Formats: sequence, C-alpha cells, structure tokens
Amino acid sequence: MFMMVGGTPADHRPGATGKPLPYVETRLLDLEDQPVSAAQSPGILWVKMDSLCRGYWRQPDKTRAAFRDGWFRTGDVFIVDEGGWWYHQGRADDLLKISGQWVGPAEIEEFASTVPGVSEAIVVGAQDEDGLVRLTMFLVAQDGSSDALQQRVQQKLLETLSRYKCPRQIVFIDAVPRTATGKARRFRLRQWVAANFLVRLLRALRLDPVKVESIQPQLVRDMQRKCVACECQERCAADLDQGSSETNYQRYCPNAEILVSMRVSGSTLN
Repeated sequence: MFMMVGGTPADHRPGATGKPLPYVETRLLDLEDQPVSAAQSPGILWVKMDSLCRGYWRQPDKTRAAFRDGWFRTGDVFIVDEGGWWYHQGRADDLLKISGQWVGPAEIEEFASTVPGVSEAIVVGAQDEDGLVRLTMFLVAQDGSSDALQQRVQQKLLETLSRYKCPRQIVFIDAVPRTATGKARRFRLRQWVAANFLVRLLRALRLDPVKVESIQPQLVRDMQRKCVACECQERCAADLDQGSSETNYQRYCPNAEILVSMRVSGSTLN
C-alpha cells in the first residue's frame, strides 16, 4: 500500500488529507477526463510513480479503464485549496453534475454535520420529474426533526456554499442505511428519491402534495422518515406503476393509517 497524499505533524492543516508526496506525480481530472484547475473544484486523483503496477491481474477491462499512459486512476475525489492542500471528498462514483458544475457530496455533508442537532448527513443526486439531477440531503437528527433544525441547516449551507451545491430537499431519517461493511447505501437513497414514493402516493389518493406539505410540514417529515425505512419499496413502486387501488397500500404501507385519515378529510388538501 502506498501513500500518495499526506502530511506530517509539523506540516499539516486541520481537515486536509495533506499534499502530494515527493515520489508521486499527481493530477486532477473530472469525469470527462478534463483537467481541473480551479481551486475548490472536485476532481479525480490520477497518479504516476516508478513503483506503479501494470494493471489488474486477469481483469483487462478494469485495467484499460484505470491505467492510461503510465497514469493510474485512483477513483478518489479531492479538492485543492489556494494553499495547495488536498481534501478528500469521497469516491468518483458519488460525484454529481449539478447545473453544469461537478459537486462532491462530502463537502456538503461536512458543513451540514457541523450544525448543532445534526448527527449525520448524506447527500445524493437523482433526476426529478423534469429529468434534471437535483440534490437531496438525508439528515439524522439528534433530537428529532423540526422546522427550526431544517432552517438552520439550510442557512448554514447558503452561507458557506455556492447556491447550486445547496440541496433543494431535506429528508429526515432515523438512521442511514448501510452495507455489511458499514458503508452508506447511497444507491438505495437515490432509488427512493427517484421513485418519488410519497408524492405519487398522495397524488394516487387525489391529494395535493404541495398543499399537504405547506399545511402539515411536520407530518410530511414523519411520513418521509417511515417511507425511507420501509422494506416494501419495490412492491409500492409496482403498485404505483400499475395504478393499484388504495386498498393495496393499506396492507403494507407504514403510512397507511395517516394516508387514510388524510383521504377522509381531504377536502382541504386536494
């Protein structure tokens, strides 16, 4: 194992991974393999050094993708500040293009996590109904969700980040879904956003999602929390695609009781 970016106790900066070590050539490229030159813009770390191997054992496709002209694509995303300090932003698979700009979720998550009351933050990108990739932030709150906490997080992000990096939607959850190795299951969260379960359920019950959220924001947050954790998402998606009756949802949906009561009193919500 080789260290390519690092620091020493005498030469370091809080939060930074460090600087490229003397025996390594480095460059940052975006997902389209174009050089990243602007400070604070995320890019994928490519390295070149004398001890670099020739490729992956018996994996020619993977070798062609990662080894080019003596350079190795690490898959790690970094930003570099004006002082030349490198900050790790996660893996290339998590890099998103928003409003024509590359965005690293780790930067947004880090700022959100500094807000008192936030235990953990995860940011994903998914296409909305217009086909545009939008950011959604999932928050684990220390003492439950609230309008005040959501507003504090939004204010913090607006004060510290460019507007295109600020998620348009914040969803409170009980816990971040994880793999057996402890990694966040971002794919599942992206699926939930893309499927648009709660909005589609409300529409299926002839309720206006915008009006419901404006009148009962805390109720919607509680419903979102249950919906994200639900293990019946595939079944729900199939029922929604087929236009199944609301009786189907009542059999397994964790929000069934709330949805039924809203449907009964829906005159003010549709």
